[in-house]
This record gives sequence, C-alpha cells and structure tokens, in this order.
Amino acid sequence: MTNQSKNLYIDPMKKEKKELIFKAALHLFTKNGFQETPTSLIAKQAGVATGTLFHYFKTKEDLIERLYLYCNNSFASYIEKGVDTATDLEKGLRTIFSRSVQWGLRHKKEFRYFQQYVNSPYFSNVTKEESEKVYGVLHDVFEKGKKAGIFRRIDAEILMDLTYGVFISAVYHILVKKIRDKNEIDKVIEDCFSVFLIGIKAGI
Repeated sequence: MTNQSKNLYIDPMKKEKKELIFKAALHLFTKNGFQETPTSLIAKQAGVATGTLFHYFKTKEDLIERLYLYCNNSFASYIEKGVDTATDLEKGLRTIFSRSVQWGLRHKKEFRYFQQYVNSPYFSNVTKEESEKVYGVLHDVFEKGKKAGIFRRIDAEILMDLTYGVFISAVYHILVKKIRDKNEIDKVIEDCFSVFLIGIKAGI
C-alpha cells in the first residue's frame, strides 16, 4: 500500500465504532436530554468502552457538536439529490423544501435533535462556517434568485432562516396531526411552501 493510499484508507472498524456511538448518542440525547445522559451510558449503549468513546471525541461537548454536524450532513445530502437549479430556481427551491420535510419525517430522531441542539447552550460552540456550509445549494438558489429579480433582495441568511422555520412548522404539523396519507402530506408541503414563496418573491 502506497503512502497516498494509506492516507485515503479509512479503517472500517473505526468508522463502524463512530457510527455506533453517534446512533447511541442520538437515541439517548433525544430521550433523556444532554444533562441526564452521561458518556458512560452512551458507551454502554454503543457497545464500546468509555475510553474508546473519548478516543473519537475529546469531550461530551465535542460529541454533542459533532453529532449535530453528522445530522446536518445527512440532511444536506438528502435535500441535494435530484435538485435542478440550473433551469428553474423556483422549482429547485420547491424541491429543496419538499425534500427537507420528507427528511424530517423519515429521520424523526435527527429532526428532534436539530431542535434540541439549536435551543441549547451548545449551539454557539459550532462555528458559523461549519454549521452553514452544508446549505450551499440553498444559499446559491437565493443569491441567483435575487440577481435574477425572482426573490426579494433580502440577506440570504435571513431567507435561509425563514426556510428553516417553515420547514420545521410543516414537519411538526404533519407529526402532531398524525397525517399518514401521502396526498395530504403533499398538500401540507405545498401549502406551506406557497405561503413562504409569496413572502419572498419580488414584486408581490
């Protein structure tokens, strides 16, 4: 094995252990909260030694932050699939919003962790670049849309926050109302997006 291939090689056992820790932490944090979940319990749930957990994560706070970024990357990867913003920005934005809601419904623990984390003292510890770089596609849609005169000339970060807020509301509505029918879910998504779009479109 060459030096270059060694640098690119990822030990599957190490990757598996990190995944087990992430999954255990996600389950326990969303169930018990941050304060009531010791790292020893996370390690036990993951089936690893506590020392092994600290080999991958320096502190409990480090694990909490990196779990958020782990969920963030899963979210970003999901919403970017099948998105075409080259020909129709409005259609691209609709697809991003729809897939965001679908992700929240399919990944309920990760969705709950998002809310738990952003409303905790730990949120400020994650740098702006780390937490927002995964939303590059959405940011680009808003910047291109503003230049094309499609969207209002509002700061892209504000537009992204508004998108996030409506996305959260849509998921909560579907979960609280226990909506199961696909057509009803699609209608909620479209209704929420339509109201959001009216608010950000230029010339309205």
